[in-house]
Amino acid sequence: MFKEVIGYDLICDGCGDSYCKNTEYFCYASEEDTEAFATEYDDWGIHEKKHYCPDCYKEIMQPIWDDVAAQEEHDYKQATR
Repeated sequence: MFKEVIGYDLICDGCGDSYCKNTEYFCYASEEDTEAFATEYDDWGIHEKKHYCPDCYKEIMQPIWDDVAAQEEHDYKQATR
């Protein structure tokens, strides 16, 4: 017997890569499960309500992380004068 089921995958908003294609699962039972596994175990990221594979997430976030680090360094130098 065949039965139709609904499954969820997460697609990178940057490059279009499929999360499930790189896991042992074909799909997950809910959007929440898919997002939780991707972000908690496989380094997928969320930025501005979009989902990104690890490579795209790093590419998008690195300039932001660099700016934050530079500001923190500046603030530290000002505070220790």
